Amino acid sequence: MKPEEIESVLAEQADILAVSVAKLRAVYIRGVKESVFKGYDAPPHDCGLARVQRFALALTASNHRLTVDTDLLPKQPTNTPQTPNHSLELIGSPESWSLLLSTTQNNTNHLTELFPDLEEVSYDTERQLLTLDGSDWHCSIDLLKNEYSVSL
Repeated sequence: MKPEEIESVLAEQADILAVSVAKLRAVYIRGVKESVFKGYDAPPHDCGLARVQRFALALTASNHRLTVDTDLLPKQPTNTPQTPNHSLELIGSPESWSLLLSTTQNNTNHLTELFPDLEEVSYDTERQLLTLDGSDWHCSIDLLKNEYSVSL
């Protein structure tokens, strides 16, 4: 592809996505550099355009996990409201919850298999509050009130 054609594609995408051409150009250049650095078989401009498409998908889906160029995505407001407390329907016996909590306190390996981005698990025995934290989410489960809340 000629540089003019690539610029045209980037300008068209920038118009559709309501972002600057410079931002998409930066994503494109990162894709080309990665292609050259890692020695991909595909032409470098194809890798650059594929990276722009992943970035565009991350923008439209509002899902930062779809791109490695998260530094170029719009910043999420830090004061995002928590989801309201919802009634939590306990499945199984209280003994199964006790077992879950006791294993949670001692070994989080099974939880990290369920939640790959899980960073911290804590349990307040006095308040019976189980807290799970990921890189960009937080969940609190109140076992006394049978409620939970999630914030993203």
